[in-house]
Amino acid sequence: MSKMMLIEKQLKEKEVMLTEMQEVLKQKDTTIKWLQQQHATTTSDTRRGKDLQVNTSRRREKRSPSRKSGPAITFKWMQRTDSPIPITSTSYVNTWDTLQILDSKSHKLYTYRVSSGEWLELPECPQLASSLACINNIITAIGGLENRKCTNKLVSLVGDGTENKWIHYFPSMPTKRSHPVTLCRLNKLLVAGGSSEEGTATAAVEIMNTETKQWFMVTPLPFPIMKGSATVNMDVLYISVYQGEKSKLKKSVMACLINDLTTAGTSTEFLSWYLLEHSQVEPSNLIGQLEGTK
Repeated sequence: MSKMMLIEKQLKEKEVMLTEMQEVLKQKDTTIKWLQQQHATTTSDTRRGKDLQVNTSRRREKRSPSRKSGPAITFKWMQRTDSPIPITSTSYVNTWDTLQILDSKSHKLYTYRVSSGEWLELPECPQLASSLACINNIITAIGGLENRKCTNKLVSLVGDGTENKWIHYFPSMPTKRSHPVTLCRLNKLLVAGGSSEEGTATAAVEIMNTETKQWFMVTPLPFPIMKGSATVNMDVLYISVYQGEKSKLKKSVMACLINDLTTAGTSTEFLSWYLLEHSQVEPSNLIGQLEGTK
């Protein structure tokens, strides 16, 4: 294949990828507008100076039959280059154009570039069984095992893209743990649960202010968890539990208002946690319920 043909092929591939990304962004904008309309409709009452939804069940009974449903959204799966390691044993974090995955059973770290569809191997992480987070655009491994012992250290990957190395850029967290649940939101890093030094699940929750680099102990989880993942949707923080006390796994989703997280370590150090079943996780209804029970 000539050089010109190769260039033409790469240009066509990028055009296809650009079209797909534009379609995804278009669908995302439509979804956001619809969610904003729903949120505005369901938060008409004011309590303590905030717009809140009052009674979810009563609201459902009085819901107008003429109310429009959400926009028709079509989801399309797109095949990408396979990951070099099994996804089940990884911790991952994504930025705008890249996805980083860390093999929890080894020290290997890979990055995937969406624009080029390529996987690249990065310097091995010095800590096993740690969890990744992107703090101030710095890929950071949190906790894990160091010399087969539980650690509370944070190690960050820094460099210019051609030469990268792991350094201790952020201070260690108060609790030693492996496989913690992590989430970075605005200027706060949340670290929750995980496996303790004794090898048992922990309920400890700590938050670091990423600007001042100070750690704060906050309200622990409702029960200890060994593994899980965190995400934010419509101002609600969710932690989905993978491993914990079997008797309590029926309600395997924990939730709190994201406003509580962003103010922790400043005006309050208290988080209100709520246990949910998967069927109860409806963001547009949950915001008012959580606010109303505080």
